[in-house]
Order: sequence, then C-alpha cells, then structure tokens
Amino acid sequence: GKLKYDNVNVGTLRKFVSREPLMDISLMKFDVPLGVDIVRAPASQTERWGLVSTREWRKGHKLGVVKGEYTTLAEYEDRYPIGESLGKAWKVCVDQEDMYLDTSDAFQSNWARFLLPCPDGRLPNIKIVENKGRVGVFTSEIVKAGEFLYVSKTSRVGEPRSAGPVP
Repeated sequence: GKLKYDNVNVGTLRKFVSREPLMDISLMKFDVPLGVDIVRAPASQTERWGLVSTREWRKGHKLGVVKGEYTTLAEYEDRYPIGESLGKAWKVCVDQEDMYLDTSDAFQSNWARFLLPCPDGRLPNIKIVENKGRVGVFTSEIVKAGEFLYVSKTSRVGEPRSAGPVP
C-alpha cells in the first residue's frame, strides 16, 4: 500500500543514546599545547574525550587558537539541524560576515575540539575569545594540574559567545 501519513507517536519515543564507540584518537595528531593532555572525560560528561591540565596555568594565559573549517550560515544549517550543533562550532566574524568555525571533523580541527562544556554548578576555567575570525583559547581563572578544561556552554554556536581581541 501507499503511505498516506507520516505520523510519529512521540509518547513512545525514548531518549537517544549513542551506541557508537568512543573515537580512537591514538593515530591522530592534534598539536596539543605543552601542559595539556587529551584524556577520557569524567563519567558525568558521557562517553567523550576531554582536556586536562598537566601543570598550573595563570589566569589569562593563552593556550592557543581553535582550528576548524569555516562555513557559511547555509552550509552550517545543512549540516546541523536545530539543536544538534552545540559543541561543534563557534560563530565568528570574518571580513564583517558571520561565519561558523566547525570543529567536528577531526582531520581539519585541533586539540580545542576536546574542550568540555562546563557542568552545571561549576564555573568555566577557559574562555573563548574571537577577533577577526581567529578564535583564541584562554584561561579564565587559575587552572591547577589535574583539572579538566571547561568552557562555558554559551561560548558555542546557537547562544551568545564571548568576544574580545585575540592577541
């Protein structure tokens, strides 16, 4: 027969749980800054990788810049349906035009793709600063050895982002 209606009973839907294994990053080169390691994130952050400090950093220290693929709004919207972009891209301004710096592709991005969203009840210890399309990663407080690097959830696309000069 023919499908007359495409109805979904949302009452029977369950929360989506990814069954994909954690990506193997052992053969990838991310040019991680000295004093930072890529490690498995805490259990509260689900199955993902994160960044941990291996030394103490002073407030305002520049760890590096975010690398990724620059896309237009149309390309960005094609890739990420509403609500699926959090943690994958930053909105930046390049030549007075809004662009999106997508870090989801491991081969075009760098270590900054592993910054973790700050858990509820904790202040971020990393701030993202954008200037002329360059996105810098800075410590927003003193970071001690062994601490995970957390960025504000509002630093990503879809919500307000930090702004300021990247030295």
